[in-house]
Amino acid sequence: MSVASVENTAIALNVGDQAFGLPIGEIHEFVEPIHAVKVPMTHPYFLGLISLRGKVLPLINLAGIFHIDHNPFPKEDEKYVVCGTENEIIALDIHSVGEPLTFHPEDLVPVSDKGEAVTAELKLEKRELPLLNIQKLFTLTKSLNSLERR
Repeated sequence: MSVASVENTAIALNVGDQAFGLPIGEIHEFVEPIHAVKVPMTHPYFLGLISLRGKVLPLINLAGIFHIDHNPFPKEDEKYVVCGTENEIIALDIHSVGEPLTFHPEDLVPVSDKGEAVTAELKLEKRELPLLNIQKLFTLTKSLNSLERR
């Protein structure tokens, strides 16, 4: 089996009228929204900290990062996506969970004009879907918070 024939899966995360892909291997779980503790002198995209099963996680406003102010989904569809690596785990506030998407590595196209948190797009049959880079999103949030503290 060649590397090019390997199938990957991502989940579409809906934020406003935009969908973003997130590789399934980076998703730990989806949870219902819970109270976030605000942290002083942080960027507005950083919604605060949540406590989930004994772990404290930063909560990121994905709509804010991408300047999306419209939410066409009912409030009960809102979820937090707990994602990342073993060392750096964050929660993303999204408007709804979309469908799973199967793709091949050749369906990924590098991009540089979609913001700092997107480094590739999935070329699907009827649309292109920005693929989130959690590491870059984590770094961006740290950077923005540092600027707020100056």
